[in-house]
Amino acid sequence: QAKARDIVLFPEGAVSGYAHDLSFLEDIDLDEIASALAQLHRQAQEREIHLWVGTLIQEAGHWLNIACGFTQDGDIHRYRKINLAHHERGTITPGDELPIFSLRTPNGPLKVGVQICREIRYPEQWGWLARQGAQAILHLNNAIDNATQLPVWRSHLVSHAASNGC
Repeated sequence: QAKARDIVLFPEGAVSGYAHDLSFLEDIDLDEIASALAQLHRQAQEREIHLWVGTLIQEAGHWLNIACGFTQDGDIHRYRKINLAHHERGTITPGDELPIFSLRTPNGPLKVGVQICREIRYPEQWGWLARQGAQAILHLNNAIDNATQLPVWRSHLVSHAASNGC
């Protein structure tokens, strides 16, 4: 249903799957993940959209929880989750950068930051992104169907947007 120039977000782990019990990582087919990401990259270009999707991947023997951004122009952006959930620690390697990405829109460049799931609980990261020029912060969350947590996540989103002006 996306139209050209839309920004489309999928949840954390949308490509690889995601679970509290990370033992499923032992059975992941890394070639299938790579193939799916390549297909999504092509779809973003063909549909002329910005597509952001979460996945767990393995690089150099380390598991990473990342958000991949595929642009209408063919660019690939990646953000590695910094503040890991308790059950991810020891299995997933945290990121160490809060990059800003530029997306081409009909109204000119849009500077975006990206956060994944529980990073919503770290307002200092959101503030850092805003001070570095982010006009919008994209939040990929795995807990999208949790009726108990959803009002809390929404409250965090509203307060972070208001306090950071984005």
